[in-house]
Parts: sequence; structure tokens; C-alpha cells
Amino acid sequence: MRRTLAGVALIALMVTGCSSNEVAKGSDPGWVSSDAAIDGVNDAGFDCSEDSFSGTKQVITENPATEEPLGGELILCGGFQVFLVGDIDEYWESLSSSCSAVTEEELASEAVQREVIVGSNFVMSGTGPDQSYPEEAPASDLARAFGAEVETLKSIYETICPEIGST
Repeated sequence: MRRTLAGVALIALMVTGCSSNEVAKGSDPGWVSSDAAIDGVNDAGFDCSEDSFSGTKQVITENPATEEPLGGELILCGGFQVFLVGDIDEYWESLSSSCSAVTEEELASEAVQREVIVGSNFVMSGTGPDQSYPEEAPASDLARAFGAEVETLKSIYETICPEIGST
């Protein structure tokens, strides 16, 4: 059960796309590779330099809740993460098999109120305490820079698991 919450939290950390690095502020970047995403984040004025952390990219191989293959790349930046997922709707569909494992306890927890940034092919989350974002890169600024939306984990649960509704 806790694995499901961890899985959705991991989802919040994901990003992917397909476009150039020269993205105008407020437009969806459509990154096609982790290198393009790193360049795009840096070009937008946020810290995603390889010098600011160890290990730029990780390949994510499975959904921790279902152990099903995911694909995508997790990019660790200064105080936040980007997970490249391809088409976001297809990604949410791939996670819907985890819905039956979501508990009332998880839905009532503070963890589901965490902010997640969702783009057309990526998900971002903070890496600070309780997945908070750094002061210099709040969720609203990151979302605005990349034409994305700020959502909560609960709203994501409700999107991919309609049977949860407004529990």
C-alpha cells in the first residue's frame, strides 16, 4: 500500500518530451531527451547543471506499485526532479492498474496534497523535505516556465483512478 503512494510520488518526479532546447517561456517544451530537458531547464534560469548534483539521469524501469515496466528518464536538478514520460495521457493509463491498491489512509494523508507539475510529456516534483521545491524555483514558477499545470497527488489519483472520486 505504501508502495502505491511511493509510486505516485515517483510519478510526480517524472518528465519527458520532444522539441528543441530554445523554448519560449510558458510553452510546452516537448523535450525528446534528458540532455534536451537539462538544457531547457538551464536555459529557463533554473539549476540543472551536472555540477550541482551527482548522477544526472536514471532510467526508470518499473512502476514500484505494480512492478510493470515504465520507461522514461528521471533527471535530478537543483531541488527538483523531471521525469520524461512520453505522452502524459498514455502514461496515466499505464499507471491505472495501481488504483486498486490505493487506501483510504493514503487518500487522507498530507502526502497527497504535495504539488506536482504536469506537462504534456513530463512530471516534475520537488526533492526537498516532503518533496518541497527550492525557494528559488517554486512550483508555480517552474510550471509557468514550461507551460505546465501545478496539481496535487490527490488530483492525479482522481484523474487516473476515477473510482476514487472525491473520497
